Formats: sequence, C-alpha cells, structure tokens
Amino acid sequence: MFTIETNRIGRLVRFAATGFFDDAEAGRFRADLTSAIAKLTLTHGGFKILADLREIEVLPQSAVKTIQEQMQWTANNGVERSAALVSSVLQQMQIKRILPDDRFQCFTSEAAALHWLDL
Repeated sequence: MFTIETNRIGRLVRFAATGFFDDAEAGRFRADLTSAIAKLTLTHGGFKILADLREIEVLPQSAVKTIQEQMQWTANNGVERSAALVSSVLQQMQIKRILPDDRFQCFTSEAAALHWLDL
C-alpha cells in the first residue's frame, strides 16, 4: 500500500509505502508517482522527494526492476534530491543498490532528511 502527496510550494513529492510490494503494486506505484511528478513539474520544474519506506517489506526481486526503472526515471526528469526514510540497514543497502546516485540518500530521522532536502 502507498500514499503520494505533492506540495507545490516546496516542490516536494512525499510518499509512504507499507507492507509487501508485488509486481502489480509496484506498477501502480510507478504510474501514480509518475503522474504526480508530471503534474508538479508542469509549472515548477525540478522537484524533491521524501520517501517514507520504514514500514515496507524488503522488495522481492520481481518488483525491484520496476522500482529501479522509476527511480532512474526520476533521476532523468528533474529530481534534485530524494531522501528515503528507512528503518534498517538492509533497506538502505537495497536502495543504494537499486540506484547508486548521490541525489538519493537514506535517513533514519525525518528531521535529518528534511534538513538535507533544504525544507
């Protein structure tokens, strides 16, 4: 399950994901996130992401490809910085393996993530 919110003033896309992501859920997430980003960037250019992944299960390999493609798409379409809130070293390792880009960082503290995003 996931939720996605946008804040035009801060050019922020904030989402939270919980539970298990199978291929179908990963596909829905990809479509909804792409749509939210497209609407935000029509008038505001670049954007930032705050991803709360503290309650998501470790991604199965079948869903990793879809999420990896989505993260690459954001990297190619205006993301300035993306902060992921994680609850484990395993989550952090999986995220860095999916997209080893300095614009994507992991945090255990929301305050630290918001500070890094300059929000």
